[in-house]
Amino acid sequence: MKKKFKKQVLQKSILSKEKNSFFDRMKPKIQIIILAAVFIATTLYFFAPYVLDGNTPLGTDVVGSQGRGHIAQQWSEETGEFPYWNPGIFCGMPNYMRHVPQVIHLDTILELVGKIIYSIYLYLFIGALGIFLLLKYKKIPWYISIIVAVAFVLLPDWQALVGEGHFAKLRTIMVLPLFIFSFNYFFDKNSWVSAGIFALIFSWVIRTQHIQIIFYGVLLLLFVFIYPFIRLFIEKKIRYALSLSLKFIVALGLAFMISSLPFLTLQEYADYSTRGGNPIQLSEEKISAKKSGGVDFDYATQWSLAPSEVIDFFIPRFHGGYSNEIYDGSKYPQYEGQNFPGYWGDKPFNGNYATMGIILFLFAIIGVIYYRKDKFII
Repeated sequence: MKKKFKKQVLQKSILSKEKNSFFDRMKPKIQIIILAAVFIATTLYFFAPYVLDGNTPLGTDVVGSQGRGHIAQQWSEETGEFPYWNPGIFCGMPNYMRHVPQVIHLDTILELVGKIIYSIYLYLFIGALGIFLLLKYKKIPWYISIIVAVAFVLLPDWQALVGEGHFAKLRTIMVLPLFIFSFNYFFDKNSWVSAGIFALIFSWVIRTQHIQIIFYGVLLLLFVFIYPFIRLFIEKKIRYALSLSLKFIVALGLAFMISSLPFLTLQEYADYSTRGGNPIQLSEEKISAKKSGGVDFDYATQWSLAPSEVIDFFIPRFHGGYSNEIYDGSKYPQYEGQNFPGYWGDKPFNGNYATMGIILFLFAIIGVIYYRKDKFII
């Protein structure tokens, strides 16, 4: 009994020393400043040409976007009017759904600041901030959270998205950590203020207009929080669950009201799009427009990650690298400087390394084992 009491006293004294350490006494404002300093110091190595020199990446989608929108942009500059029809794509396509009234929101504020600082770099910081706040909220030491936050934004796949010009996708991904954090905070607090914060962040996610990543974010919330919600009923916390549901419905309504306009206009001509449920069916006998469920399975999944390519997350180049790689080795000098197909996965071609490395993977395994009793982690 005495040994057990001494052990408890020793544990309490160790915890109190940890809480009274120099790092734990540091104010939250100082923690955010340190996060920003570490973020800037580590990311400028990769993004200095964009941030400091004002260069713009010229990936395939960047160049393609400039080509598709050149005529419309030229018209807008000459007349001062927004073109509701773009003749530069195929035989012409509607452009009015991109004419959305500006509202004061987090993304529009970042857009204004982006005229001074590279906007994608700002979104990378938002991603780091979201990871930091989420981990700190989960009682992870703030100095450890900073390391994880910076490691998150340095993943090679995000840099590839910048290079290729997949900016909408990157913006959505960088807001997702705040999205998860805001919902977790709302779920725990069950207050109208927390519901408003969640509605604000969710509307921001929707306003990025990348439907695929938005869908994944909603699935992630469902997957993580469906068990805690059901558990409220199991534990007979009916009033709490109903109150939470009411606030959640109101938050959803606010989020959709703030961000629904471009999607309502998109819906008007979605039936005429190959991705909207009414593709043109071509055959040798005749050409017809047939009502169907959208594009076929092969088309819809040709850029999806094959199950075997998950190994590339941990073992770089398990399925090769880029589709076009320049040989710079010394073993075969006759091939020096020539392009080679360096990718042998299932996608049509590949232009980036979707990897996190074995070190982060091992850290994740250690974290899961250490926090195996935490249902959120599992």
